[in-house]
Amino acid sequence: MVYRVEASDLALQATPGTLAFMAVAGGAAPPPRSVSLTFNGADASVVSAPSWAAVSGPATATSPAAFGVSIINTSFPPGTVLSGDVVLGTTRGMAQRVTAVHVSYSLVASAPEVQFVAPYVGIAGRGGALHIRGHGFSISGHPVTVSVGDLQLGPVDPDSDTQITVAYPPLPEGQYPVNVSDPPTISPMAPALVIVAPPPMAYQALDAPRERTRLVYDAERQAIYGVNQSDQQIEHFVYRDGSWSELPPHVILQLTDIAMTPDGRSLIMFDRPSINEISLTDGRFAVVKRADIPDRSCFDFSVQAATASNGKIFIITDECGFSTPYLYDLLDHSVTGVGFLCCGTSRAEASADGSRVYFGIADIMNSMLVFDSLSNMISETPFEVFLTAIAVSGDASRVIVNSTDVYDRSMTFTGGLPGGPVGDPVLASRDSSRAFVYVQDGAVARLDVYDLNGPLQPDGLYPLLNTVTIPDPANGVTGSHPPVTMASSLDDAVVFISGDSKLLVVPVN
Repeated sequence: MVYRVEASDLALQATPGTLAFMAVAGGAAPPPRSVSLTFNGADASVVSAPSWAAVSGPATATSPAAFGVSIINTSFPPGTVLSGDVVLGTTRGMAQRVTAVHVSYSLVASAPEVQFVAPYVGIAGRGGALHIRGHGFSISGHPVTVSVGDLQLGPVDPDSDTQITVAYPPLPEGQYPVNVSDPPTISPMAPALVIVAPPPMAYQALDAPRERTRLVYDAERQAIYGVNQSDQQIEHFVYRDGSWSELPPHVILQLTDIAMTPDGRSLIMFDRPSINEISLTDGRFAVVKRADIPDRSCFDFSVQAATASNGKIFIITDECGFSTPYLYDLLDHSVTGVGFLCCGTSRAEASADGSRVYFGIADIMNSMLVFDSLSNMISETPFEVFLTAIAVSGDASRVIVNSTDVYDRSMTFTGGLPGGPVGDPVLASRDSSRAFVYVQDGAVARLDVYDLNGPLQPDGLYPLLNTVTIPDPANGVTGSHPPVTMASSLDDAVVFISGDSKLLVVPVN
């Protein structure tokens, strides 16, 4: 027998060189993966593969050729970790060259779960960032692929086991189901990204006597919900046919506060004795009790609420001068105490994306507290303050304390806004670029707009961008009045200002 050895330029390369799969033991197989093979031989084919995998390729391969790798067996017990090589080869005459794609495959007892996305509503034609909340995202140890409707985003590394952050491109109006497509996850709550086109709005002044302690703007339904504690009712305004009008109010005895859930499908309503849920999807506005509020032994009682992105509602109860923070869980309806704030009226506000909640008390100089929904931890600010007012931008990159001091999300001071010891009411824009300051002097009112990205002036204040003259004051023109409450439209083109006399719709662009 005679052997002949010849030099050969035969070459091939597989991309990627490794694949990782994960599946629930006994469940559905994970989605197949594709391998691109470049080669200079006459053909390419599968040489071998693990017994638990199948490889498909073109009948006649030309370079580059796509081969699909699929898992065909999930009947292994949970905790099983398998690995092997898919070997691909190319030939020319009697010569053959091969390459291996290493495949790892792990089986788990339960699938990762997607529960919420935040912020769940976005603007048509404008890309954005999306926080996907749930659990089990790190279980595979590999990057994941996120589906937003038919769009596949990634692979990306999870922020943690409970959060994935992705950037999505400009999308048209519609509802886009959100899930993790690889590795396979479950999503029994069917979270979705809702893309809307904010309508252009003209100035309006709606008669609205009585103070509203909170305004919640519903961009999906073009509605505003206002908390009127004096008349014990949720006031309901809607935008239809180019203007705002008021629907009959929803009477809620002993009403204290409301907060919208991260998916926008319900209002969580707080009265003195209980925590309740109001569906926004069925048109009934029916109240369903979910839990009791703990420790209601004092008649002087109120609640402040703020929504985090992880399915928790942060609540602070003020009872006879003592403030107690709790976390209410939207999934199991549990109420858990998370500390104690002594002696004072509390203030709490969350960013629109639910990543941060900031809170403190007004009557004693003390550190503010910051709830991080990613770590589920509470930290203290490095400074102390009598917290009389707080405004938080959409992603918490701007936090305005007492209407005058501006901080970033880590509570580092960045600059100031004009005002007295307390300052005029301030709203931080959703896009974190502006501060809206409402000023009323008798019957004369205006909205000053400040540039929070602009260079600081010599006095350390952010520059004034423009001033919007308001024909009607939100509060009455004589006597003393509570601070106005404000909210902005999804695109920050309109500011809603609620006083004890009127609800104002003020275009600012």
